[in-house]
Amino acid sequence: MPREIWNRVLKQASKGFQGYPIATVAYYGPNASKATKVVVAIVPSEDADADPLERWFGAERDMREDENVTNRILRFIKDHRARSVAAVGKILGCPHEEGKDYPEGEACPRCPYWAGRDRWAGVTRSDDKPKRQYRVLLNGSNFWLQIDGTPKRMGFYTTRFVEAVDPERAGDAAIELLRAEGKLKPLNDRTDPPRVFAEEIDEVGTGDTPAVVPGFAFFTDEQGSH
Repeated sequence: MPREIWNRVLKQASKGFQGYPIATVAYYGPNASKATKVVVAIVPSEDADADPLERWFGAERDMREDENVTNRILRFIKDHRARSVAAVGKILGCPHEEGKDYPEGEACPRCPYWAGRDRWAGVTRSDDKPKRQYRVLLNGSNFWLQIDGTPKRMGFYTTRFVEAVDPERAGDAAIELLRAEGKLKPLNDRTDPPRVFAEEIDEVGTGDTPAVVPGFAFFTDEQGSH
């Protein structure tokens, strides 16, 4: 994932509190891996309500990877002369609004991933659920990569080891871990994004985790995402 795009926002946040106004940047999505909504608000002073507030939506790709949206976020912050920025890179919850898009007190029917989770913290509400160790085989496809100086559409297999409370969340965690590593530099156009999914998920013992991060087994991808 081109982390350098949304790292431009996180870089502003890394400066810490510089005074008011404060710009808050929050990403939301149907799961912990893909942001489909971003909300930016300006808090003019202590105890003041956020105003103005701007929302951007996108379903095709992770909005943290969208350079156009990131430019608009930074322009919005600059235009309102925010002195501080509060933002995190992770997805904070479901993009739909409780009480507006679905009934108050219920789980969003369109985002089952967040059912039973704190929609703001992105964690399960049951702190007593033990985490288990999982081995996740990831399958990537439609990755346009520079191979020997020539762009080629490639696929790959790679394995990641993660801790999670269940296999579904292990798959999401493994994909997010792969994104965070930033080892792959896809050349894809935004209209033709690369794909990654968890093909196999197996519970393993804690002693089965390798000391070295597994590599990639690449292959020529003839079909891509079509």
